[in-house]
Amino acid sequence: MVASGFVPAVRCYARWRAAYKDHIDEGGFADATATLPEPHLVLPSNNPPTNSSLLPSGGSAQVIREEDHFDVLRDYVPQSGEGLLFLELRLGTRVLKSGQERTTVYVYLDGAHVGELSAVTGKKFEPVLAHAEGAGKTIVVAGTIKGSALTASLTFRAAKADELSNEWVNTLPAAPRFAPLAPSYALAPAYSPSWSERQPRTRAGARKSSAGSGGGCALVLIAGLGIATSLVAAVSRFA
Repeated sequence: MVASGFVPAVRCYARWRAAYKDHIDEGGFADATATLPEPHLVLPSNNPPTNSSLLPSGGSAQVIREEDHFDVLRDYVPQSGEGLLFLELRLGTRVLKSGQERTTVYVYLDGAHVGELSAVTGKKFEPVLAHAEGAGKTIVVAGTIKGSALTASLTFRAAKADELSNEWVNTLPAAPRFAPLAPSYALAPAYSPSWSERQPRTRAGARKSSAGSGGGCALVLIAGLGIATSLVAAVSRFA
């Protein structure tokens, strides 16, 4: 993600509680919990088409008739059995048995047809697809594939036409693209030392630290707190 120009971020829950009566001099206790997804559910396995816009996250929708395209989907099922990918939505028509034509939303994966949306679900996306088509852009959604060597299913989460903000509709922001997977990347340093770590060390300070066990413990404690603060700050900037 960093090599692609993005800053990874996670939701963090911080909590503070008062000290117990017999530890009142400690002031209180604080802790924080960060929720991380499984590694295989962090990045999609493909990139979206050029000149496409990603619909904001919303309710879940099921792709239908994907069983007719397992010859394509089986190559996208990861070893874990579940993964993320970009799916493209396109407007099309289906000829009914009566001979009438019905507007249908088809689903594509890297240019290959892999399913469609039901008539009811598709209706909720038709306006934004028509709008994007008029602007010369395509629409993609954040999809999930689940499967095995025998079968696969597709779902996605996306805001429907009546849930989109005017700003999104007017700008049709570009879908994100990620750098290809590689064993390593050339990245700028992300760690920034704390103020205490940037201070020069002197011999006088070294002699002072060894004079008496109490002073030594105090200096070690301060150094430890400085390192801990730096680590927290670095994690905050990276997360």
